[in-house]
Amino acid sequence: MAAENTVLVCKKCGAKYSAREDRLHCGRCHAPLLVSERKSMAVNVSDIDFAREVLASPGPVLLVAWAPWCAYCRMLNPIIERIAADYKDRLKVARLHVEDNPAVCSRYAVEGVPTILIFKDGRLINNMVGLLSKEEIERQLKAALRFNSGDGS
Repeated sequence: MAAENTVLVCKKCGAKYSAREDRLHCGRCHAPLLVSERKSMAVNVSDIDFAREVLASPGPVLLVAWAPWCAYCRMLNPIIERIAADYKDRLKVARLHVEDNPAVCSRYAVEGVPTILIFKDGRLINNMVGLLSKEEIERQLKAALRFNSGDGS
């Protein structure tokens, strides 16, 4: 399973944890944990490929607008990676670096980071701002995934 292979790394002391562990901070030094980039399941998108990767996607897309200097964005990373692993067959997870992609941010009025946007059939159907729990993000995703199921349930 992909989530078992995802590694959370403490930037400060180098301690490593499995993404299966529900933690945002290092148990040793309490610094925020970062997802190892080599194992990322999220797709990086830009102003150039946004239409193809997000708007033309056949299923729902969870897009995270983030910035590298944002502590909340770094704390959200392990949560987003767990969601990407748990929903890999039903949901595309993408990341958009806000400083490098002003056109998409302007179009969808992204004013704070992290911002989570949920798209379905090329339309924005929900947006959330700030550090949210995995449970809250999943709650917001349920409507999009039900709409995508095709069985009317």
